[in-house]
Amino acid sequence: MFHFVEHKADLAVELEAKDKAELFKTALEALIELIIEKPEDFENTTDLSENLRISSHTISIAASGFDDEERLISLMNEFLYLCQVKGFRPLYINNIKFDDKGNVMADLSGFSVDSDIKLIREIKAATYHDVKIESGEVWRVKVVLDV
Repeated sequence: MFHFVEHKADLAVELEAKDKAELFKTALEALIELIIEKPEDFENTTDLSENLRISSHTISIAASGFDDEERLISLMNEFLYLCQVKGFRPLYINNIKFDDKGNVMADLSGFSVDSDIKLIREIKAATYHDVKIESGEVWRVKVVLDV
C-alpha cells in the first residue's frame, strides 16, 4: 500500500508492506503510478503483451548499499534512470530479491520507448531526506521525491 503526501518543495510517498521485499516492490509500484501513463485497457497482469497486444519484455535492475535505506533509494533511482533516460516503460514488478551480499534485484515487465506508453511526470530522484525504514509486523518508510 502507498499514498502520496504533500511536502514543502517536493513530493513524498508513504509506503507500507508486510515485509522488506514487498516494501521495495511497493516503492517501485508507486513510481509507476506517478510517472507512467497506463493505457486505458491496461489490466495489472504479468502477461502484458497479451493484455495490450504489443510486445513486452522483462528487464532486471539492481542496487546495492550500506543499509536497507540506501538500497531502497538506489533501487528507486535506478528505476527512474531506466524510465527517463533509457526509455523503458515498466508496468509490472515481477520479482524483488535480495542476495547475501546486500544487493537487491528487481525484474520489471514493460515496453520500450517506441511504444505508445508515455511518461506523465518527471521525477529527478528519490532522496535520502529523513528516510528511515521501520520494520516489524508492518514495514513502513516515507520517501521524498525531488520533482
